[in-house]
Amino acid sequence: MHNTIQKNNIYIHNTPLCTEIFSTVLHTKKDTAEMVEEVAEIMEEAADDIADHLPEGKLRRAARFVESVAREGAKDAVLAEDVIMKAEEFEKEMDSIIEQGNQKIEVENDTENHAAKATEIKTKIGEIKQMNAVKNEKIKS
Repeated sequence: MHNTIQKNNIYIHNTPLCTEIFSTVLHTKKDTAEMVEEVAEIMEEAADDIADHLPEGKLRRAARFVESVAREGAKDAVLAEDVIMKAEEFEKEMDSIIEQGNQKIEVENDTENHAAKATEIKTKIGEIKQMNAVKNEKIKS
């Protein structure tokens, strides 16, 4: 269902497909960040184990470097997860704001429609009264 409401040239869109796509992208990114974090932690642990068993030298320094890079990758993955969680919270807040805006616009549109109908009814009543007055004058004459 596509829902667009217009009020004073402002359009509020609530498109489930867009919301679904956004949610899917966020969840995919979250899953990816979790996977990167897990791989980085495994790499860090493996590099640490390897470095512990190597003699001092270039290979050991390289293993420690890989360990350090993996540790930083895990930290970045955690930060990415946090950003994605904030984006999900933002998405929920925006959905709520859009829904509230849509409801308010619907109420305002209904109020405007009722006011227009009331004015139309008053006009018709005025016309009927005029016609009755003319008829009464003709009857009296």
